[in-house]
Amino acid sequence: MPPSRKCLHIGVLQSWIPSLTEVLAPVAPNPVTTGAKAQRIADALIEGRPPAFDPELLRAWLNAADWLVESGHLEAAKAALAVLTREQPGLEWAANLAELLRLAPAPERGVEELEDDLGKDVQVVARPGSDAALLLFCGAKHRLGMPVPLIHRWLARLGVSLVYLRDFHGLCYLKGVASLGRDRPETITALRGLLDGIGVRRLVCLGCSGGGFGALLYALELGGDAISMGSPTSMEPEFLKHMNHSAAATELKAAFPYEDLDLRRRLEAAGRPPRALIVYAERNWNERIQAEHAAGLQRAELHPVTGYKGHATAAELIRRGEFEPMLASFISGAAVHDQ
Repeated sequence: MPPSRKCLHIGVLQSWIPSLTEVLAPVAPNPVTTGAKAQRIADALIEGRPPAFDPELLRAWLNAADWLVESGHLEAAKAALAVLTREQPGLEWAANLAELLRLAPAPERGVEELEDDLGKDVQVVARPGSDAALLLFCGAKHRLGMPVPLIHRWLARLGVSLVYLRDFHGLCYLKGVASLGRDRPETITALRGLLDGIGVRRLVCLGCSGGGFGALLYALELGGDAISMGSPTSMEPEFLKHMNHSAAATELKAAFPYEDLDLRRRLEAAGRPPRALIVYAERNWNERIQAEHAAGLQRAELHPVTGYKGHATAAELIRRGEFEPMLASFISGAAVHDQ
């Protein structure tokens, strides 16, 4: 289970820029010491008294900035990143995160800020008066392409209820959500009750990376629509044997030997498949193969992010000004489904 949001933790930075491993490897050989120093930096920034930058503490500064975003201290994170981009102008990770924070809209009036608790696998931000909801499936790092408090700034503007989910089992949501039941059928039953309780009649499931597999699967089982972003459409080992995550697919199949892990087959067999938007990086080979595996499916539309080769699809769409309009347009077409 992930750590509490009250404790700064090490090792989350690589979800943003994989090359950061090489950047940081020689900087701080003692992660425990670095964690304590990062916490002191973060606390000082929250209190509005940024410490002087010491290049020997680069790893601590980076961990502090990442934790500040993940824990929802966005103004303090901006202060940390202002220091980092000034003192380390060639550091791509800091520049990219600083840009996203610059682009982030102000908190939506009348909508509660999300105080993300990393120890919770279900968090609800209900929108009274709306009959629509986004059911949001975090990926393997328990994020939605970026820390949840940051992406919440855009999602809160859509005028719908938001239900954030995490898979602490690490099994692409095939075993369900731990706090909602012992397995997926119990989770589906609990979600139906939760959604009914906040007046949801139109449902869109959205997932990033591995969470998109869950979004497509649960849309099929709950009777909603789905958006997957940079996500697999098949986790069958044979399909992935020459691609990324082949080992994960083998482990998943061992855990669920009788489950069909090819969502194309599941969707083809459905009497009424969900309306699905499959978003992928056009120049990311793995994402493109997975997306094109769904080509031609009834009610499925492929949406390439042209010219992009990374895996932070949501962040790239935000930079292009396309993220919020794409979601708003798709949600507006969501029909009322009988659950």
